[in-house]
Amino acid sequence: MDTTTLVLIIVVAVVVIAALVLIPRMSGKRKLERAVAHKRDERVEEHRSEADARALEAERLERAAKAQRLEAEAHAERADQHESGLADDQLHREVEAEREGGHDQVAGGGATDDGRLTSEGETGATRTPPRD
Repeated sequence: MDTTTLVLIIVVAVVVIAALVLIPRMSGKRKLERAVAHKRDERVEEHRSEADARALEAERLERAAKAQRLEAEAHAERADQHESGLADDQLHREVEAEREGGHDQVAGGGATDDGRLTSEGETGATRTPPRD
């Protein structure tokens, strides 16, 4: 065997040995990358799920806050009506009912013009005061 053939055999052997050593490492890296990608997908799903849940909770709280604001506005409207005397007919009916023994009415409630009882916050006295 001449020197060129011997060098060629050694180079091929080194390449084969290097390939045998590097292939399992690359395979291990691929497995690691797949595991990391899988874990990443899991975390993305967890965070998106948590974000969706919190967004739903925020929407629920916003609806509750809106309902509270509407209730406060209704109370403010009733206060304005009482302050300007537009609900005096309701107060007259309540005072008369109390004098006649009608203490069983709901606090803050009253009667509408057609005699139906109203609960607190409803606008039972929507008509203008009688003209003299």
